[in-house]
Amino acid sequence: MSSCQSQIGAPQRSSNDQCDHERVQYLLGRTATPDLLEQARSQAGAQSARLLRPDQVVTLEFDGGRLNIHTDKNLKIERLTCG
Repeated sequence: MSSCQSQIGAPQRSSNDQCDHERVQYLLGRTATPDLLEQARSQAGAQSARLLRPDQVVTLEFDGGRLNIHTDKNLKIERLTCG
């Protein structure tokens, strides 16, 4: 019963609000900049985006509308995921 209750207040997203990281895979190997972050967010259809550097502490909550841009220490994009 508690699992049903935990979903009552959860916001419902339409399929249009979901991030699609496949759309931005062409950015692999490029250097992350604020403009590129916004471009990637928009092209992926994400509500938000975050830059993740090596050894950075991050929150682990899943957000299907968020684009994660994983970089190396020099901000070279190594991986793009949603969540």
